[in-house]
Amino acid sequence: MRYGLGLAALATAGLAGVPAAADVSAEDVWTSAMAPFEALNAEIAASPVREGDRLVVDNIEIRFSFAEGRGRAILTTNGVVLEETGEGTVRVQYPAETKSIARLEFDGAEGAPEAIVLTRELDGTAFEQVASGEPGDVTHAFRTDALEQVMRLQMPEAAGGADVRMTARITGSEGTFRVTEGDLLRIGGAFDYETIILDSVTETEMPGADGAPPVRATQETAQRMEGVAMTFETALPKGTLSLMNLSEGLRDGLAFSLTSTAAGTSAETVMTTAEPGGDPAGEAEMFRQTYEVGPQEAALRLDAGGLSIEGQADRLMVGMAAEMLPVPMALGLESMGYRFATPLKRTEGPEEAALALSLEGMTLGEEAWAMVDPGGALPRDPADLSVKATAAVELFAGLLDFPSLAVLEEQGEAPAALRGLTVQELAVAALGARLTGEGALSFDEASGESQGGFPEPEGVIELVLEGGNALIDRLVEARLLPADQATGARMMLGVFAVPGEGEDVMTSTIEMKPGGVIEANGQRVR
Repeated sequence: MRYGLGLAALATAGLAGVPAAADVSAEDVWTSAMAPFEALNAEIAASPVREGDRLVVDNIEIRFSFAEGRGRAILTTNGVVLEETGEGTVRVQYPAETKSIARLEFDGAEGAPEAIVLTRELDGTAFEQVASGEPGDVTHAFRTDALEQVMRLQMPEAAGGADVRMTARITGSEGTFRVTEGDLLRIGGAFDYETIILDSVTETEMPGADGAPPVRATQETAQRMEGVAMTFETALPKGTLSLMNLSEGLRDGLAFSLTSTAAGTSAETVMTTAEPGGDPAGEAEMFRQTYEVGPQEAALRLDAGGLSIEGQADRLMVGMAAEMLPVPMALGLESMGYRFATPLKRTEGPEEAALALSLEGMTLGEEAWAMVDPGGALPRDPADLSVKATAAVELFAGLLDFPSLAVLEEQGEAPAALRGLTVQELAVAALGARLTGEGALSFDEASGESQGGFPEPEGVIELVLEGGNALIDRLVEARLLPADQATGARMMLGVFAVPGEGEDVMTSTIEMKPGGVIEANGQRVR
């Protein structure tokens, strides 16, 4: 990862762009590689040396200092050679043993700083990388048939002292990334991987139960991803960006977007415990989980308009077996979709946030069904869940303005307030019953103490329950609900709901009024 995790980090992660048709020198490539770090106000320690048609750079250190003496991030790498080809392009060459270290230090009140350390090693000759373009607009193209990266993450004792060792094996990778200088520094990229295989081992020490000696916990995970593709675009304000106050950066043009797709993913995780320093043969398996996911896609956007995350995935299968579980668990899902959006900058009044979640075709394994309902009284039909809602939120500080958030915390003030909530869709179908609903609420800040410190709600919620009484009968038959409690459940249902159109249909109109008054279908219940 030689020039400071700049070109190398991007190259081995894989990024995108469109090459320009002009000449570029080794110095142009070096300047372009360092531009993102300069935009982030980093201190760069490196001494490029011209040797004929090559620019040799050794022992790079890139340092970011956090505001108010909170700490620093230090990136180091062991070299890169930029070789001009004589055809207007530059070949980027890394050492056979390429090593990068990222060290995140937090200054405490006493003694040496606590540090999180990530070390990364790879064979720098395993991939090809060529830069082209013109000064201020440089594009890198890379490819590799097979690349292996070995990483180690070490956490400080205050954070649990975990030691994580990871190996990433990548096959069939190619892509490009482009750095363009202007009023904003723009970085864009795209890459494709045929296969990514990730293996990790995490070791940590856990306190023993009831005063027993501590135990060593080891978690091993093997993950495989097929057909991975990703694109991204970044805009960085030059020289004004603070990592401790990215809200100011958003005001000045900071933006980031990312899209990703994958044909399929599978993984297995196993956790074992043993006495520290004990015989590995004495390890006990505490937990095992497997999962498989079919086609999936995701998108993330962050800019002055806020943050949005959305995606979907098909054919999810999860299996779990653990010492605390009475039987192995198997969960299935035909498809899942999600969306979350929120403003990030301080607002002058309420602004909209949004949440949507869709889970279709949820199933439970037969072992779990046999435990909870051996007689088969409950329908095994796949369950569905769908929620769509928007909220009116007011932010008293930017959510990425960490110094201002710290001040609010010290003053005991919340950084945000909920002013309204609208549920456009609520639908739950399970066990032969179906609940649907919608509603809108506003919140009165002036009466915030009337509901346990939460602003008093005012508005209407409409609900429809189909098959509710039949579900109560099935729960009694399955011996999951005693008959006397079933009578109480029917009475409670009668308080909040009235018969609707059709057999076993109940409807409810819940009105929340000033003063904490709650009415159900016109009858006051509070």
